[in-house]
Amino acid sequence: MTLKIRQAGVLTEFSPTHLKFVPPDDTNSVLVYDWVSASGSLMEWKTGYSTTNTLLTGCDQLSFSLYNASFAPTTNISQSKGLSVNWNCSRTIVGRKSTEEMQQALIVIRNKAL
Repeated sequence: MTLKIRQAGVLTEFSPTHLKFVPPDDTNSVLVYDWVSASGSLMEWKTGYSTTNTLLTGCDQLSFSLYNASFAPTTNISQSKGLSVNWNCSRTIVGRKSTEEMQQALIVIRNKAL
């Protein structure tokens, strides 16, 4: 996911649970990431491919946040240069719910011009 986002190009849609990118060399293609809270899954799909990839399962919480070139938080897509992904997953082992600590990744969108 990190590699694909770094190379993704233009972010065209954003919400805390949804990202949509258009590659810099192909305006007819899109790359989409969606967190489906009902199933607790992070999904990835790209036009032209017949399969949807499940990147995370058992995810209790996931959110995307945007950052500008100075890495200050922003909600303006045109100012975005980076994004963070925060998630918390769990699973049940022998009848007890086991939860991992909150995880976070900060990703720079390299192919997006400033």
